[in-house]
Amino acid sequence: MQKHRFNPLPNIYTGYLYSQYKILNGLTSILGVSIDIYNDAIIQKNQLNPKIGLIWSPINNLTIRGATYSTLKKPLVASQTIEPTQIAGFNQFLDDLNGTTSWNYGVGIDFQPYENLYIGGEVIWRAIKQPIISDHTVKTQDRNDSTHLAYIYWSPLSWATFSSEYQFSKFKRDYTLNNIDFTYPRSISTHIVPLSINLYHSSGLFSKFSGTFIDQNIEFVNDQNSLDKDSDNFWTFDTAIGFRLPNKFGSLSLEVRNLFDKNHKYHSTFDASGSHLTDFVPEREFFFKLNIAY
Repeated sequence: MQKHRFNPLPNIYTGYLYSQYKILNGLTSILGVSIDIYNDAIIQKNQLNPKIGLIWSPINNLTIRGATYSTLKKPLVASQTIEPTQIAGFNQFLDDLNGTTSWNYGVGIDFQPYENLYIGGEVIWRAIKQPIISDHTVKTQDRNDSTHLAYIYWSPLSWATFSSEYQFSKFKRDYTLNNIDFTYPRSISTHIVPLSINLYHSSGLFSKFSGTFIDQNIEFVNDQNSLDKDSDNFWTFDTAIGFRLPNKFGSLSLEVRNLFDKNHKYHSTFDASGSHLTDFVPEREFFFKLNIAY
C-alpha cells in the first residue's frame, strides 16, 4: 500500500494599520504596520512589518515619492486582499514564494510639463530572503533585485498617443555550490525598451502597434561550480485592432503577439510556484478578447 503524506492547510493571520498625514502643504506621509503570521507543515514565520512613505509635490504637476517597507509573502485568496497594496505608489505585494521576507526601498518622480505630456521614473531595490525547501527542510537563500524605470507618454492628438519606456532590472541570488539548475540562473540583467503608438477613431475603431527591444545577460552555475554566461538581444513586435462597444459597454479586439514569429531566448525572473511567466514568447500568438463593462 502506498502511503501519502498529509499536508494540512496553512494557518495565516494578518493585522494591519495604515494612516496618511498631511505634514505641510504638498507633503504627505504614509505610516503603517502589519503583523503577519504564516505557518504550514514546513515554514513557520511571524513578522512585524513597518511601512513608511512620503509624497511631495513642491510645484503643480510634479510629484516626488519615496518609501521603505518590509513584507512577508503569504498565500492570498484569488490573489486578492483588502490590505493596501502600495506604499506611495510602490507595489508591496509581489509574486514571491510563500514565506519570503523582504525589505523594499523606492524613489520615484512624476512630472506633467504640458497637458498632454507625462514623464518620470522610479528606482526600486529589494533585499530578499527566500525559503528553499528540500527533503522537508527549509534553507534561506539571499536575493537582491533592483528595477529602474523611465517613461514618457504623449498624446499630441485626440486620436493618437505615443509611449516609450526604458526599463533595467538586475536580479542576483546566492551562489550555491553543487546545485546545477539551468532553470534558475544565478543572476539576470535585462534592458527593455518598448515603443508604442495607439490610434483611435470616433466610430469606435482602435488599433495599436508596438515594438520592444530586449537585451539580456544571464549567469548559470555549471558542473565545475563556476559560472557560464549567456546572452541574447532582439526586437519583438505586437499589434492589435479592435472596436469599442456603444455606451461604454466594453470592447472586442484581435491581438497578435510576436507578429513576425521571432525566435529568441528570454528568461523570466519569476520563480514562484507554477510556470515561468513572460510577456515575450518565442512564437507568434493570436488572442481574441471580449471585455464587458457593467
